[in-house]
Amino acid sequence: MLASVRHLSGPSLSLLFRNACTSCSCSVACAPADISKTLVESEKVEEPLPERLFRKLNALPTWLAHCVRGVYGYRISRPPQGQLYNATMSLLTCAGGGLSTNTFILHTPISWIRSQKMIMTYFASWLLIHKTRDVVYRTLGKQFWLMALIQIVDHIGECLSWCEANRTATDKYGHLFPGVLAGTLMGCGGGAIFGFLEQRTRDKTARSVLSQPTWAIKLAFGAASSYAGLHTLLLHGARWSGPHAHAWAKLGALCFVLSMSGHDLVTRYRARRAQRAEGQPNPKP
Repeated sequence: MLASVRHLSGPSLSLLFRNACTSCSCSVACAPADISKTLVESEKVEEPLPERLFRKLNALPTWLAHCVRGVYGYRISRPPQGQLYNATMSLLTCAGGGLSTNTFILHTPISWIRSQKMIMTYFASWLLIHKTRDVVYRTLGKQFWLMALIQIVDHIGECLSWCEANRTATDKYGHLFPGVLAGTLMGCGGGAIFGFLEQRTRDKTARSVLSQPTWAIKLAFGAASSYAGLHTLLLHGARWSGPHAHAWAKLGALCFVLSMSGHDLVTRYRARRAQRAEGQPNPKP
């Protein structure tokens, strides 16, 4: 009976229970809406704990940290140029990965274009770095642990975005390679677009990150591969449900990203201390 009821909805379900009420002698009126609601709620799958945590983490603060790192990193790596040029190149550095992945692989709307909050957050980050009489810029250059915190928050948000792109591409094309490619491109696409445009416009010596293995592309590829491997193992090997396999695979990829980010921070901190001991100026954070 329940199996047949699940295929009914709207007027059909109401008519079924109305006929049942007229034919029976029950003293309590039947409620088709309540019964159908109970059937739908009984089929809901409880969201895994990691997924609930990730939903709170992958929010506006992670995008703010990503924009601050992108704008600051572009400014310390390139000489001052026109404001419009700097703002455009900084935006491509921050959001080029999502732009290229959504356009060429996922064929979905670009998230930062349709989100007014994300656009405003980027411009707020640009104003903080460029239009505060260099107060924020110098503070970020001097405070290593502040930049370390921003980097960790940024990497958390980036990793969750890479995993979502990986899952979407894998579901869309039916095998793992597009998923790994989408996750990797989302992590290094901004630098790739930036390097290509710099070659074509002003800086003829700039090279795309796709032509030389850098830390960013290694991190993105490692996270995408970790997610793909863990998701396949949990889904097909351990026979876990789809939501649980997705959530725990994201947790594994996030552990990989945080370990690599922590190793990078420790290495740069030791180099910073060594240069201070030798009386040299601090390296760029």
